[in-house]
Amino acid sequence: MKTIWAVTHGKKAAGTNPVLNETGVNEILQLAKKLSMDSIKQIIIGTGARFIHTYKILLAQDAGNGNLQNIDPKYSPLLGSADSGDRGETGWNVLLTDGTAVPLGNYIGLNGTPGIDLWKFLRERVEDGALLVTGRELIGTLMGSVDAGKSATAYQITIGDEPGDCHITEVS
Repeated sequence: MKTIWAVTHGKKAAGTNPVLNETGVNEILQLAKKLSMDSIKQIIIGTGARFIHTYKILLAQDAGNGNLQNIDPKYSPLLGSADSGDRGETGWNVLLTDGTAVPLGNYIGLNGTPGIDLWKFLRERVEDGALLVTGRELIGTLMGSVDAGKSATAYQITIGDEPGDCHITEVS
């Protein structure tokens, strides 16, 4: 059995590859107060600025404990890229890092992409006791509905020894 922790970023600023806005920073500060980072053994962060910003907030909040400072983080676009979402006049667009707005229907992300088995990725490439700094897309995809993931939320992901023995629980 393996236990993985995931933290999703808070509200983000507008624009391409955004960091968190003031509300998002406060959301992560409040979330960090509820989390114990003592058992974290690996850190994997999405590659977008909002994931890195979230990690830096968690790192600062753990400064007194010192556990996260001793872990060399890894980065993966599977946990979230620099692309961002924005509601346009005709619906949701994905904003690429150069500012190109792509209609959501023309964007291929994690959700529903054949060949990307996120449970297998977690089972085979992520250590027991890992902390994932991610977004709603990863969590929603794991839960079977891209809308299921929430911002500024912590999740416990439990992976058993059998392929179907996988569970996600919101931590509050």
